[in-house]
Amino acid sequence: MSENDDKSRISIKLGSLELEFEGSEKFLENHLPNLVELLASINPSGLESEAEEESELLEEKQNDGPKKLHMSTSTIANKLGAKSGRDLVIAAAAHLHLIKGHEKYERKNILAEMKTATSYFKKNYTSNLSKILQGLVKSGELNEIGENIYALDAKKVESLEAGLSGK
Repeated sequence: MSENDDKSRISIKLGSLELEFEGSEKFLENHLPNLVELLASINPSGLESEAEEESELLEEKQNDGPKKLHMSTSTIANKLGAKSGRDLVIAAAAHLHLIKGHEKYERKNILAEMKTATSYFKKNYTSNLSKILQGLVKSGELNEIGENIYALDAKKVESLEAGLSGK
């Protein structure tokens, strides 16, 4: 590049992807539109700076007896009037316990159930999940029975069954 060429500098940031260029204005004029088009086609959710926390849905356990309730995590959240991450954790735990028949579940299972309630789930619940779970354990609504393994307290199960069955 000769000293007479006009130099330009551009910096583009998209999530964790950063692109900086310093060079001739002619290069930018000729190639910037293609570069912008390429960056726009990249899925921004794949470029997030924080790693996605692992989540795993549990299958429903086989039960020979009649099923008491038929509800999704969203329906439970609605019936409980969920307005916070704390409320959604309770709805997810209720779904795992009362609907799917699991008396204990891992953090990743709770998170997966929360994510199924798309009308209620907010991305920041993932980063606040440890704090939410600790608060529920301290309040006695959830029992921590192992590292990242939880179960609803028996009294909470009773109140949820009564509240969700409409009794």
